[in-house]
Amino acid sequence: MVFGEDATEDGWHAHKLPMPGVAMLRSSPKAKPNPVKTRAFSPADVIALPNRPVWHRESSKPSRSPLHLVKEPSTATATPAPASNRDRVLRAVHDGARTLRDITDRTGINKGTVSREIKALTSTGALRKTDDGMLLPGQEAA
Repeated sequence: MVFGEDATEDGWHAHKLPMPGVAMLRSSPKAKPNPVKTRAFSPADVIALPNRPVWHRESSKPSRSPLHLVKEPSTATATPAPASNRDRVLRAVHDGARTLRDITDRTGINKGTVSREIKALTSTGALRKTDDGMLLPGQEAA
């Protein structure tokens, strides 16, 4: 949260936020701030964002026009869908992650989901565990 020095007198009260993942937003300088839900992005998610504007105004009057999400044009060369959690876990192990914590740190995926994906990937042979519990790609050569 970012609040200025005069935030409280302007109506921005951090203690009024109901929970993490909520921010205060107002539609104009004189409007009362309202809480809005936000979404957390891991550093990897932010880096993966496309290099283009995400928001634009429909008219040149900023005080009257709301922001709108810019949609990708529908083409055959559209950006591929984001990797699934399973793909992200597998990629992290291929890139050198060896423990559950290392994978959660690299991917930003929560611990329970990473654990579930590791179990599925080891059962299919896409990952293997060493005797000391470290994760490695693929099955060990016979």
